[in-house]
Amino acid sequence: MTKERVARVAALMAWAFALQPLRGQDADQFTWKWTPGPPGLQQVTYGNGVFLAVGGTLWQVPAGVSATSRDGARWTAHTPAPSPIAGSVASVAPGNSNFVAVGNLGAYAGDPAASNGFIQFSPDGVNWDPPALVTQRMPLAAVVYGKGTYVAVGETNGLGAIVSSSDSVHWTSREFKYQGPLRGVAFGEGTFVAVGDSGAVVTSANGIDWVPSLVPTPDRIYSVAYGNGIFVAATEETPQSYVGVITSADGTNWVGAGAPSPWPLAYGNGLFVGIAGVGLDGSTNGLRWSTVWWGFLGGVQPVAIAYGAGTFSVLVGGGGLFYIRPAPRLGWTGETSGAPDLTLTGGWLGMEARLQASTNLSVTNWTDLLTFTNSGSVTPLQDRSATDYPRRFYRVAIP
Repeated sequence: MTKERVARVAALMAWAFALQPLRGQDADQFTWKWTPGPPGLQQVTYGNGVFLAVGGTLWQVPAGVSATSRDGARWTAHTPAPSPIAGSVASVAPGNSNFVAVGNLGAYAGDPAASNGFIQFSPDGVNWDPPALVTQRMPLAAVVYGKGTYVAVGETNGLGAIVSSSDSVHWTSREFKYQGPLRGVAFGEGTFVAVGDSGAVVTSANGIDWVPSLVPTPDRIYSVAYGNGIFVAATEETPQSYVGVITSADGTNWVGAGAPSPWPLAYGNGLFVGIAGVGLDGSTNGLRWSTVWWGFLGGVQPVAIAYGAGTFSVLVGGGGLFYIRPAPRLGWTGETSGAPDLTLTGGWLGMEARLQASTNLSVTNWTDLLTFTNSGSVTPLQDRSATDYPRRFYRVAIP
């Protein structure tokens, strides 16, 4: 990998000529970096302005580990946590003011305590209150927040189970008994969507009343995410169905595709990204997927993914963290007093970059015009020196 990553070359003819059309963001246009993390981390999320990676009770690992980051690149470890999580973490999510973690009380695979679930909350992801709910024979698999309500899903005696709360402290079982365990939950378009075994998809407008949906697969559905007006869910994809991914605009009507089924899933910056073996796959619509990254440190297994602050944060086995950042895109919006106006979209918050110009696209003929720090989803740029050039090309370079 070169020392300098050129994010996107946007060829712009002089403002008197036609602008070369810009391509849409390709799934493989990413930058990345590895960051060591404390051992024992199990899940990662983003909310309340921070990334949070957490772990609970694990065999031969101190209980209660966590790490926080504002940008997904620089992490602060908090190990051991002063008030740790009680069990193994299956999912963690931000809410109106608290982070909520759910999982089971087991310390290792096969531990009898793994049949019992727990819910804990924390204002900062470091100090965790005692479990708000300990469920007998109800391990929990996923949690989400939406419309002022937390919803957690799992199983009880092999059947699907749902609990909800308005404050993360007091929880109520919704007495929903589906035919198999529920494994994922998402919120979007004012709707909660939970997924699970035997092609289970159920929806709710309030987290209390749930309605089954008809889906084009009988297989286990592991994960669901929402973004850009679409729910995307990843299935087991057995030979009986050949359906790897299902998508829906409303959570009720679903279509399937024989696509790879990466999971868990996260959405950000116009892209769904899911874990696929020892790499990541990406898709803009959930139906067509391509490789974003492959081969984490020669085969380390990614285990969790979250998006925030323009960054996908990927937790891998052993506690390490990667950040994966979509490359920025440069466009032309017009001119002001004879100087071209440019717009940078994408990238990530706090990205330090240089606007460069060239008259002939030669590799050695690029000149730095200005340096800047990306402070939002759209950054306006202007080249005031361009009035004497009949033709001018621009790009953004990331040092």
